[in-house]
Amino acid sequence: MKIRGALGLTLLLGGGLAVLGWQGGLPANWLAQNHSSVDTSKMPQVMAAHSPFVEIDWDDLMPADWFPENPFIDYTDDELAAISDDSLEGQELMAALADILDNAPIVEALDGKQIRLPGFVVPLDFAVTEVTEFLLVPYYGACIHVPPPPANQMVYVTAETPAKIQGLFDIVWVDGTLRAHGVDSEFGVAGYTLEAYAVSPYEYVE
Repeated sequence: MKIRGALGLTLLLGGGLAVLGWQGGLPANWLAQNHSSVDTSKMPQVMAAHSPFVEIDWDDLMPADWFPENPFIDYTDDELAAISDDSLEGQELMAALADILDNAPIVEALDGKQIRLPGFVVPLDFAVTEVTEFLLVPYYGACIHVPPPPANQMVYVTAETPAKIQGLFDIVWVDGTLRAHGVDSEFGVAGYTLEAYAVSPYEYVE
């Protein structure tokens, strides 16, 4: 059995097993679903017509025929709840999940495209207020909670001009050139690199 989209992956967490709804393919109202303080009715929806950057969404970063396998499909909830995190079986299940997420395929045809993508900022250095590199992720809390998103839902951003950030999980637009290769960071594997021309706040209008 294979799953895609709003994936109900059962995850091994500290103190036992819990179910996390992982948003693989994100719906139009993903910001409201994953960040309750955001009023999507006040978000700008239209780019300037002359912009060379084509707005894409997170679904575009996943191959259309990719349906990740569920490593927990043969287990009942009770069976999973009985597995200790530090047991051999528990470690093997987490390793299987990590392998699926870290090796999620990317869309090679996007290499070199000038794109515009919104997302949440995960700084690689939490001690600064200006960043030249960070991870862009599709939902609030990604990379901080276990596990990280799949590789094709994490973008490593590099910016020549430092981008100002107010804190963890700022919401921004990133305009730049997408590359079909990424990095293995301390927060997970990013399948893409985005060479940023501009990083701007995801502003709200009255």
